[in-house]
Parts: sequence; structure tokens; C-alpha cells
Amino acid sequence: STLGISIEIGKRRSANVFFENSILDLIVYETSLLLAEKFSDLNASFIGNGEVAKFDEIIAGIALDDLNNLTVASLPKSNNLSELSEAIVDVILRFDNRKLKGSDLKSTTFTITDLSNTGVDFVLPLINGWQAFILAVSKSNDGFKVFGTFDHRVTEGKRFSEFLIELKRRVLFYELPQAERFSTKCCFYCLKTISEEQSLGNRGLLKIDDGEAEKLICRNCFEGW
Repeated sequence: STLGISIEIGKRRSANVFFENSILDLIVYETSLLLAEKFSDLNASFIGNGEVAKFDEIIAGIALDDLNNLTVASLPKSNNLSELSEAIVDVILRFDNRKLKGSDLKSTTFTITDLSNTGVDFVLPLINGWQAFILAVSKSNDGFKVFGTFDHRVTEGKRFSEFLIELKRRVLFYELPQAERFSTKCCFYCLKTISEEQSLGNRGLLKIDDGEAEKLICRNCFEGW
């Protein structure tokens, strides 16, 4: 079965300018976190005879199409949204240049297809291989729509709808407040804005040098190291 949900998000925080008009990185990132936490039962596969097996790892796959070849590329494990965003861009560019490697095509445990730049507003995605579900993203006038097709032998509609609702709730956290929509200053790792940091009682963002470049970081991410 396929369920859909609307995500009315305006200007969003972006770890990479590539995603200023997309939520693909957010969907991949937050889905991975949900599968690692309260929805681990969806990171699974029906193996027959009424039995369901859970995957040991969470490996995201994104569907890529150059009109001649539909490919599901796997994404490496990322420690934060910024790292994941860079990995997605790298895979997409190498796919466009026909430079994907064998390591980019390993088996995945869930798949996302992003059609938000095509003008399509309704999708019925087909489950990929032995997975329990697949997500498809389309663009709408008020933001985006996410459609999920799931395997009834692994889960059921109520459970999957809970997953979609929680996914929407998390994605909406990345919407920029109106007053911050023209500011580019935010935490490099979690994208928290300066005003949000100050609302927590902190004076502002910290500037760090991690050996690669100077970055702004919030107190929470700094103390979490």
C-alpha cells in the first residue's frame, strides 16, 4: 500500500546550497535516525514463511535516472547532516558523469526517489528488492509531498503512518524562522540559527577551527564532542 503526507516547509536551513530547494538530504538523514531509534522494525525484510528479518545496518539508497538507466546508489554512513549532504552531491555528480564505483552500488535497506524537480505531484513508488518500504518526494505549492509504499507482510498502515508523521515533524524543524530567512549564520553541524541559540541562554555561536576550515558551531554540538 502507499500512503502520502504533505510537508509545508518554506525557506529551510541548508548544509549545502545544492539542497536549498530540496529536502532529499533531510529525508535521508531523518529516516536513517528514525530507523536507528523508534522505527527499527521498518529496517527489515520479509523472507518467507511468515518470517521477517531485521537488517543489521541502516544503508540508505537514492534512485538515480539518466533516462537510459535507473540506478539505486548506496550512501556511506554519515556522522552529521553536512557530511551526508556532501556525500549525496558527490554520488549524484559521479552518476551524471558515469563514474560510479562498485562500492556505490552495495545493497541498501531503504530507498528514496526524489522527483521534486520534475513537476510531478503524485507518485506511487515501487518497493526496491527485499526492502520493507520506499519513499518518493515530489514538490507542491506549499512545500513537498512524501509518498511511502510499504510491505504489509512487514508492517501495517497505522504503524507506517506513525513513521511518516514523525518524519514530517522532524523535517519541519529545519524550516527557517521568518526573521532568519536572510541570515546565513547557523551551526555547521545541526543548522541551529543564532537567534535559536540565544533563546537557549547562550550569547551566540562559537567559532572553531577543525583543521579544515573555520566553522560556526552551537554550544550543544561543541559540548557533545
